[in-house]
Amino acid sequence: MKLRSISVLCCIFQLVLYCDASSDGLLDYFNVFDIGKKVSVIFSPNVFEAYSYKLESMADIINNPKFRKDRPTVIYIHGWLEDGEFEESVMAVRSAYRVRDDHNILAVDWSLYSQWNFPIPYKSSISKLKDICELMAEQLELIRTRGCNCHKSIYLVGHSLGGQCAGLVGRTVKKLSNGQYVIPKIFALDPAGPGFEFTTIVGVTGFDSISKDDAKYVQIIHTNGGRLGVEKRAGHSDFFVNGGNEQPGCLTDICHHRRSWVYFQESVREDEIFMSRQCDSYYDFLNGYCDKNDIKYMGYSSNETYPIGTYFLRTHPSIFGTPLGKDGLTNTKFILKNQDGSVSNGAKHFSYELKMLSNINIDKHKDSFNNNI
Repeated sequence: MKLRSISVLCCIFQLVLYCDASSDGLLDYFNVFDIGKKVSVIFSPNVFEAYSYKLESMADIINNPKFRKDRPTVIYIHGWLEDGEFEESVMAVRSAYRVRDDHNILAVDWSLYSQWNFPIPYKSSISKLKDICELMAEQLELIRTRGCNCHKSIYLVGHSLGGQCAGLVGRTVKKLSNGQYVIPKIFALDPAGPGFEFTTIVGVTGFDSISKDDAKYVQIIHTNGGRLGVEKRAGHSDFFVNGGNEQPGCLTDICHHRRSWVYFQESVREDEIFMSRQCDSYYDFLNGYCDKNDIKYMGYSSNETYPIGTYFLRTHPSIFGTPLGKDGLTNTKFILKNQDGSVSNGAKHFSYELKMLSNINIDKHKDSFNNNI
């Protein structure tokens, strides 16, 4: 009897693997979920109130008496393994915009399809997300056709897979409206790389990676390029923080990846804090070859002036990712001379330097730390 039970379980497991390889898993096989009803959009007019709408009726949010049509609206789209309500990134970004107190804040919760719940692996999340993003675009186009001029000030912020979704929403809206409606701006926070840029996932019905054609302005913040995030330059402006691959104070790719939203929410809270230098490469930036180039600021801008091109910056070598201001643009060779007496090539040794400094006891060097923030 026990042997028969084990055999049955093995058959079920094989069925799951087969279904997932041939389509999008058991969820598609049995057609259990209706995306329009299972994905939510949460409108939070203040810290005490939150209204949840099904994605299929997102356009109805503009009828909520708490929705200010005279204000810009930001829609935040979370990443894989996250949720749209109590996730740390969502709460941080929402809190940052509340400090400004001049936006309608929406968060898309597609957690039912983003969690590592058997049998929903990463590749199925991508396929489901495609449908979610396209439905979101339909709702935005519906807002426009209903005559609400507020559609002109709705923009998107997305992390990881959410960043890729923002791009798809943008180009789908443009297609649905025959070019009459173009999302004004998109902030893609280390948009997902696997399945889009450098990894082909067998069986995935995916979509194209984000590009500058997806909105009037697309800004990409790179923090874990070539791993969990994209590495190529694809926006109107691309910001490579600490080189765009690894972040000080982080030991895992997930940590490097998540730093993108940490930096962004800081830029929302305080204008012009992430000073960046236009440059062709991180090597040139570190060696001071771009010291005479333009200086711009990464992230949100309240005056609606956004840079064009490729920019580099450094943050404080601590676990907090604190802005360095002008010090983040300092010639690295000069810094190395003062720290260890060497005259080594800054670009060659800078990665090691960051890892070394990230292990410093912050409490022990508190005075030095405070002098640099």
